[in-house]
Amino acid sequence: MPASFQLRNLTVEEVFDEFRMACNSQDLIPNSEIHRIDMATSLIELATLCGDSDDLEDFLVWFEYHFSLPDRWAQTWDATHSVCDICADVAGRIEVPVSESVTILGRPCETAGMYRMMKQLLMEAGGNTGGMAPSSPIRTYLRHYSKVFARVRLARRGRLPALHTNPVGIGCVCCVATGVVLGVTALVLSSGSWLAAWSILLLSILTGAVVERLTTHGEERDAVHFPGIVTFRDFIHAAFDRPATKPTSAFTSQ
Repeated sequence: MPASFQLRNLTVEEVFDEFRMACNSQDLIPNSEIHRIDMATSLIELATLCGDSDDLEDFLVWFEYHFSLPDRWAQTWDATHSVCDICADVAGRIEVPVSESVTILGRPCETAGMYRMMKQLLMEAGGNTGGMAPSSPIRTYLRHYSKVFARVRLARRGRLPALHTNPVGIGCVCCVATGVVLGVTALVLSSGSWLAAWSILLLSILTGAVVERLTTHGEERDAVHFPGIVTFRDFIHAAFDRPATKPTSAFTSQ
């Protein structure tokens, strides 16, 4: 299949925007101090804004992890470097895919081009795209190929929400903790009956799973998800700042 997209490097501004967004959403820096960060800010100044110079490594590790940089990349920098130095280095390392319009009925279609690109990227990553359609949920593909979606998101500067990772549900954790306490209690009161202890523990775990299932819905149950995005159509329309309306027949047939 001929390439349906081109690759380009991220810009320094795109990397910086991503960092500023993470500072806000992941509490890397207090919200009251985020406005003080610019390209000229040094790494030691970043750590100072947090009130702890030991946090310098946390910033570098964030870059290394978020952009899938080589191991030990974070150790090649020191406090004398600026945010601009870091962003420029990252921008030179990271390539992102940019879709090309597809001509349908004599007219260019950007959304169809991006859908075709997504399908090709997922196929190249090893995904089974045989039954994939614009209306297909992205959850299964996102679970196994989150890096593909992350790269596409970076290319759509600020239009797509950040990937969210859900921790284990609090309901499940509480039920398991309760099961452990009750299991130990049963073990003591039943003169060492492991059967009673294990039965209570397993029952508590099952109860936790049921509670978690009933109290969370849709994307909230997925380990990784884009808030508010369910299908490929949602993802693509969000990338172009368009409402997720019913598609044209041309886009549907891709």
